Amino acid sequence: HGVTCPKCGGVFPLLASGPRTHRGRLVGYRGDKTGCGATVIGHGTTGAV
Repeated sequence: HGVTCPKCGGVFPLLASGPRTHRGRLVGYRGDKTGCGATVIGHGTTGAV
């Protein structure tokens, strides 16, 4: 997974945690962290960090 951080301006790995998976891979969700330390917040269908 890779996410764009609007604060840092870079693309960072999504550090998915928890039990949610899709086709055997962890799925990121609200509250998970990114490689730059940001917390993922849910917003509509596109999400935001």
